[in-house]
Amino acid sequence: MIPIRCSIFFLNRIQYLIHFLFLGASFVFEATVQGTYGQNCACFFRCESGQVRVWDLGSRRVQQELKAHGDKTILWLHFYDGSLFSQGRDGWVRRWSMEEGRADICASFTVEGLSFCKAALSKGMSDEVEETGCQLLAVPGKEMDEVCLYDVASGHQVGTLKSAADSSLGMVMCMQFLQISPGAGLLLLAGYESGSLCLWDIRMGQLLSRLSTGQDPIFCLAWDGLKGTCVSAGPGESLETWKLNNGKHDSSIPLPQHGVSALKIRGDGRLLAAGCWDGRIRIWSRHHYRPLASLAFHRQGLCDLDFADPSPRAAHCTGRRLLAAASRDGQLSVWDLYSDKRR
Repeated sequence: MIPIRCSIFFLNRIQYLIHFLFLGASFVFEATVQGTYGQNCACFFRCESGQVRVWDLGSRRVQQELKAHGDKTILWLHFYDGSLFSQGRDGWVRRWSMEEGRADICASFTVEGLSFCKAALSKGMSDEVEETGCQLLAVPGKEMDEVCLYDVASGHQVGTLKSAADSSLGMVMCMQFLQISPGAGLLLLAGYESGSLCLWDIRMGQLLSRLSTGQDPIFCLAWDGLKGTCVSAGPGESLETWKLNNGKHDSSIPLPQHGVSALKIRGDGRLLAAGCWDGRIRIWSRHHYRPLASLAFHRQGLCDLDFADPSPRAAHCTGRRLLAAASRDGQLSVWDLYSDKRR
């Protein structure tokens, strides 16, 4: 039996509802995503063993386990619009239908590149299908600075992003699709081992701009569409913000300890969360990036973070904006942060 406990803490008159799941020292969580599963909110996460597990937050139990890629490690996992996407070290990308508590493979295709960089899915962008004709998946290519674009529906490769004139980018470390403004073209923002931040035009396959963030590699990034700002982080002692419209450095957000593995901006744009190497989850207000909280629960570094928007279908998530955090200590925690609509 897997032990699951729940506690409620009150800090500065803000309620943080914490669920946490412990699977023992033999498991290390590499990532976590959130979505709606049946009538409750759920966390989808992957373990070092290669298993995908579905944790129902209503019943506080693991409802389902998948061996998505046999005995191979899972490199990337994402839940969107009733489907679970997974990429395994076996070279396969799979799309799973998770309707009615089932897990059925509805698409599967192979990719060539395998690295520590997570794939990126174009989602929720009004013009993505009209502009490109398909929903896109970006994955690292065979060459270390190369990004390959795939049509999710057909599994065919539809493009490649690579700077022919510059081979100093190093390995691609993180990626995110974005639109500068509603109705604008679909772009891909990528962070590299060299510390470069590159903005790519998907339709033309061209490099639009390159920003140098320093000598440290970029491990994670987040796009703040409301401010037109990118937030990046790596092994250093600060978060860096960049204005993509003019290609200039905007500000630095100091950290008390070095190292960040994950950055996420909440769907309503109000909060920025960072999963840090010291096991802390640090929260800032989007306005002027004012620090709000430093959540101390995990004993080892964070691997990933994900926000879940309130879902009318999931009774357990009604009105809540939950944050899930996965750590190398083998624990998964879920937090209810500033969900009060009056704030």
